[in-house]
Amino acid sequence: MANNHAVAELLLDHGAAIDGTSGWSPLEEALYWNSRDVITLLLERGAAVQNLRIAAGLGRTDLIEGYFNADGSLRPEGRQDQLAVGWTGGYRALESQ
Repeated sequence: MANNHAVAELLLDHGAAIDGTSGWSPLEEALYWNSRDVITLLLERGAAVQNLRIAAGLGRTDLIEGYFNADGSLRPEGRQDQLAVGWTGGYRALESQ
């Protein structure tokens, strides 16, 4: 996947759910593919840092500790176990135009 800022912007402008609808969020996808411009766009538009993987990928050490309990175990909100593409809602929004 290319660092396609224009496509990401088009999807968001046409109603794509910025945090996705299932599976990996668009921000997780952008991190996975190292799409720096798309990461910046998503964060500027208000994408949420929803789990430990995103916080770590962004280098947000200020958030990482909050995903763990005092005993060192991972809190449920720190997990993301599904594997899917998070842009589905955006494709559906474009199809309905």
